[in-house]
Amino acid sequence: MAWLGIGYVAVTNLYSRDGLYRVAICRRPDGLFCYMSERLNTYDEESDLEPDGKPNWEPDQQSGIHATADEAEAAARKELHWLGSENL
Repeated sequence: MAWLGIGYVAVTNLYSRDGLYRVAICRRPDGLFCYMSERLNTYDEESDLEPDGKPNWEPDQQSGIHATADEAEAAARKELHWLGSENL
């Protein structure tokens, strides 16, 4: 995730079944957790790849602060329509 802040570490990465969304469960510098999701930019065929050949991911949503990674993941599953419990 290109937009993780300094000191943020992704501890879990989850992807939508269609490959258009992803979410990282992150440990913040203060030891607490949050989730950050991104979506693949698909507004035209040329925009899917940046010049370096990597997918063009754009920030989508960020959660509030959670005490544990499990709590942050549970919040992501509840709040992100594309994730839910079916992607366990």
